[in-house]
Amino acid sequence: MQTSYDYHADADILEVFFTEDGATAVVNLTPDIMLHFRPEDGAAVSLVFNNFTSLIRPDEYGPRMFVLQAARWPEPWRTVVWQILTRSPVNDWLNVTTYRPPRVHYAVPLAVVKQPQALPQFA
Repeated sequence: MQTSYDYHADADILEVFFTEDGATAVVNLTPDIMLHFRPEDGAAVSLVFNNFTSLIRPDEYGPRMFVLQAARWPEPWRTVVWQILTRSPVNDWLNVTTYRPPRVHYAVPLAVVKQPQALPQFA
C-alpha cells in the first residue's frame, strides 16, 4: 500500500497510514505524536500528529525538537518501538536523535518531525 493521509483542518490533526491492516498497539511518542503499530511483527500502521502545523513550523534557530516519552512506553514494546522509529516508513516522517546534557548520566531521546515533499504544505 502506498502511504495515505487523512488531514482534519478544523482540528489540525494529520494521520499518516502505512498499511490498511489494523494496529494492535499504540504508544504516545510525545504528547502530540502517536504511533499505531503491531508489536507481534514490528509493523508501523500509522502516525497521528496532533497540532500538525505547530509540529512542523521551525523555531527561531531551526526545526523544533520534541522529547520522546520512551520511559512511558510499556516495557515489552520498547525494543519494537525503537526499531520501528529507525526504519522506513516512520523515519521518513521522524528524525530521532539524542541530547546528552553536560554532567548528566543519561541521554534525552528527541524527535524532529519531517514533512515529505509529496505532502501539501500545511504551515
